[in-house]
Amino acid sequence: MIGRLSIPRMVGAYILLLLYYTFFLVPILWIILASFKTNSAIIIGNIIPSPSDLTFSSYSEVWNTPGVPTFPRKIAPSLEK
Repeated sequence: MIGRLSIPRMVGAYILLLLYYTFFLVPILWIILASFKTNSAIIIGNIIPSPSDLTFSSYSEVWNTPGVPTFPRKIAPSLEK
């Protein structure tokens, strides 16, 4: 049959795809995890955070800080308090 890959070539292709996606997805996941870390955990340099290091405090701080343009405030200024 024309166009069919042999099993070793197919396995090799899947390994290359796995490496390619890992190369791009690991930094994105690292950024997402870092956004939930406390400032002290970021400064210490813990690569893999423990569950006690994960928090939403940074998000609530930014959302409640006056003068920070957030999405609803940009599209509908009448929603401001």
